[in-house]
Amino acid sequence: MNISKKYIIDELENGICELTIVSEHSSASRTISATLSPNHLPDMKPTISKKPNIIVFWNMVEEQWQSYHLTTIGDIERLTGLGVKDKEDA
Repeated sequence: MNISKKYIIDELENGICELTIVSEHSSASRTISATLSPNHLPDMKPTISKKPNIIVFWNMVEEQWQSYHLTTIGDIERLTGLGVKDKEDA
């Protein structure tokens, strides 16, 4: 699945998301709770990457900034914020 960098950043800025990270060398995957929403960010400034295919986000569980290459993000689902699907939308 090809997800654009703009779409991922927009979703992260609008709430807490679950990112599915796919290993480049195997079919294994894992999930990360992440955000760029100002409501959930710490006071410290993020590390900004000037590389066009790198996504930088706040890891909600590990409470630290992380970055991943765009191709390793297999899926994104927003869990909080406006526009989140509820039972009526399903």
